[in-house]
Amino acid sequence: PNAWLYDPDTSQPGVNKGTQGNSSIRVTWQANPKNKIAGTYKADKWCNCPSQMSATVAPESARDRRFPRLRQEHAEWTSPVTNKLLFEVVGMHLYERWGDMHLRESTGSITAEQEAIQPQMIAVTEQSTGLVYRGRGPFYNNTAVPSFAFRAGAAYVTGSHAFKVGWNHTSGYLDESLYQLNDGRSYRFNTVAGVTTPNQITMRGNYHARTNLDHDMGLYAQDRWTMARLTVAGAIRFDLFQTGFPEQTLGPVALAPNRNLTFPAADNINWKDLTYRSGLSYDLFGTGRTAVKFSFNKYLLGQTLNGLGRDPNPAIVAGAVAPTRTWNDIDRDFVPDCDLTILTLNGECAQVNNLAFGSAVPTEQFDPDLITGFNHRQSNWETSVSVAHELLPRVGIDVGYFRRSWTNFRVVDNLALTPADFTQYDIVNPVDPRLGADSGATIRGFVDVVPTRFGQVNNYNTLSTKIGDMSEVWQGVDFTINARLQNGLSVQGGISTGSTSENDCDILTALPEMRNMPAVAAANRPASQRPLQYCDRSSPYLTQAKIFGVYLIPKIEVQVSGTFRTMPGQIQGNIVESFAQVALVATNPFLATNSTLGRPLAGNAPNATLQIQAPQEHYLDRRNELDLRVGKLLRAGRHRALVSIDFFNALNSNAVVNINPTSNLAAGGGLASYWRPTEILNARTMKFTVSYDF
Repeated sequence: PNAWLYDPDTSQPGVNKGTQGNSSIRVTWQANPKNKIAGTYKADKWCNCPSQMSATVAPESARDRRFPRLRQEHAEWTSPVTNKLLFEVVGMHLYERWGDMHLRESTGSITAEQEAIQPQMIAVTEQSTGLVYRGRGPFYNNTAVPSFAFRAGAAYVTGSHAFKVGWNHTSGYLDESLYQLNDGRSYRFNTVAGVTTPNQITMRGNYHARTNLDHDMGLYAQDRWTMARLTVAGAIRFDLFQTGFPEQTLGPVALAPNRNLTFPAADNINWKDLTYRSGLSYDLFGTGRTAVKFSFNKYLLGQTLNGLGRDPNPAIVAGAVAPTRTWNDIDRDFVPDCDLTILTLNGECAQVNNLAFGSAVPTEQFDPDLITGFNHRQSNWETSVSVAHELLPRVGIDVGYFRRSWTNFRVVDNLALTPADFTQYDIVNPVDPRLGADSGATIRGFVDVVPTRFGQVNNYNTLSTKIGDMSEVWQGVDFTINARLQNGLSVQGGISTGSTSENDCDILTALPEMRNMPAVAAANRPASQRPLQYCDRSSPYLTQAKIFGVYLIPKIEVQVSGTFRTMPGQIQGNIVESFAQVALVATNPFLATNSTLGRPLAGNAPNATLQIQAPQEHYLDRRNELDLRVGKLLRAGRHRALVSIDFFNALNSNAVVNINPTSNLAAGGGLASYWRPTEILNARTMKFTVSYDF
């Protein structure tokens, strides 16, 4: 607990491990020719314990990713009333308990001695490498998500019509405990020229919150009508999504000993949306071999009890506040000589960047137009045009163009600040040939809050349309081929290419605080700032290709199959952005000589993490992967067994799938690290499978 510098024991490498148990039973009863009843019970349990260890996460900073309870009860009734009319009713109860929990002896992740000292282990993030060691930085969580889901539908199919109506409804709740084992603090160090210096403290307080899903309901009607060579499809759907919160209390914690907050029960989201689907298909020559297709559809962003489904919960608004404060470790003893419960400057600790920590002052407010109303839910409009053609018997191709445009973005306006409360500045990039055209270039439009306004937070979440224009558009082309030949060979393949264009210039001009990008742990991306210069950005057309083939060898009944895919290099686990970036840890001395800021950073901050390369322009090398399978079917009377061997990454590619995006300045100029790899594709692996039917 008293060792603060990272000193790995390379003779005992960390290993991510996992176990999984699955059990299920299904019963089907054909009550009579027109009524069938079926039920399923499923109980799973799995534990990736430990997990998340990587080149930038030390073994003691890993987690136990546990699902100690995954249970599902499912019942359904179907009734083909006539040869044209079908009724269906389904009900399901699902209970999920899961969490990114602390390492423990009982799961085999650590020893009893290691578990005993965990509360003393304060996590450290080394800023120059992104390495997290000594403990876990963010909260652990222990979460339960029970839900009840029902759906009912009726389908009426004739020679020219396929009509269907239906209803679905889900309700439940999200019960979550966010916790740390120590008093809620974590540290950040930065190593320059071999000297490690503490420079920041993050403060957190454990909390418990519950969010209710009152109604997730949909009503829909759809029809497909065929008239000679023309087929017309249309559908309309009404969605209702409502959530709320019970009365909740947050008690005292170590770093906020006076926290004692009670929040009354309240409603949250109340969205009502109308969406539709439309499509045309025309047999171009009347031969049944060539069809032209067109569709125009509206889709809602999938919403559960995450994002806006839970963010307005007042217990989460108050509990999730995790302020940082600059730490000037004058005596270099790696112990902050200050009273952390005092949020203003004292001892070695500067003022926190959010003075609402532990108080009833709400730091997040939500515009009623964002979380209620008609057609206010985030959605996208999709248009597609395609042509399908049969080249030869059992060989067909399909070429299509697709365009998706998003609407109803969520933006955050810090009402405590105005654009005049920020100093805008430019920097001159380090000279490093690896930066290409960005080497030594001037990057414009970074901001730093003026020192007198530091720590003021009153965020107002609202719709982007109330601030200015904001857009995100993806468009691309797909080409696919499907061949099922007479000799037992089937081949499917395709090429897809597409580009994304984004523009948030109006938003970043009116709300400079939104240039600060949050950390994305899954992508190993720290919090950083994107300058105004990059507000209008477009990716190149990114192309990927896949081909799948399967062949059944006659007489011996051995099936051989394989999949080959080639895709642009992407940052693994990054669901927000797939491109790579370089973020410079810009210190005050660097900014003094290479920027127009003209003063030290506010809040006594020792440095700022700034994006110094244009987004959506830089990607990792392409990834080429080949997977193979060989299987043999064995028969003996009513008994069958399938024996198969799978080879994953058969080419044993070592493509880079993750990098460290941040870098200090090198002693002689340039960057100390540039796209330093932190993860490569898993090595070639083999799996044996035996399935037995009787």
